[in-house]
Amino acid sequence: ELLDKGRVMLERNYSGDPRMLVGLLVELSQRYSELGDTKYRAQLLDRAESLAVSQRDTVALAGVRCNKADNARMEGRYSDAWAIMAGTEALFRARPDPEGEVACLQILSFLAGETGRGEEGAAAIRRALDLVDSMGTTNGALDADLLADLGSALSSQRKTREAAATYLRAMVAMDSGGRGGTMTRAIVQHNYAL
Repeated sequence: ELLDKGRVMLERNYSGDPRMLVGLLVELSQRYSELGDTKYRAQLLDRAESLAVSQRDTVALAGVRCNKADNARMEGRYSDAWAIMAGTEALFRARPDPEGEVACLQILSFLAGETGRGEEGAAAIRRALDLVDSMGTTNGALDADLLADLGSALSSQRKTREAAATYLRAMVAMDSGGRGGTMTRAIVQHNYAL
């Protein structure tokens, strides 16, 4: 109910600023995703996509489409997810957005992992780590999450030694970044134990 009210408020308060509204709708769609509501998430992403297209905002459009691919993945529509994802690379080439590309590469890694394409998933995460490094900013939480994702991709390829070492690096990063007692840290430790 709170999310539904939030959407109405966003549409009312930001209707005059479509660029801002696109980002807010994508963010709100992710909250619906956390609730497992892929149907409503799809509606929000469709609205965000139409706004991005009308504004000719390729950066926003790339982010929206990556989220649409993620939504299709969550619904088990893997061929649709791959088809949507295929067009995003050209959008990032047309107008680079390293932060958006990192998020998209994470989604690509999840999709690859779930469809038996672990090598592609690992390559996507390695590319994301390189992008984060090239930005020159330090984001311990993002680095730790990417390392955990890389560990999962390596594990799916049965590269257990490399996966274990990567999970350890992720846990150290989480511990040093103040996330040692979080559920995410416990999941990474669980994956390391497996």
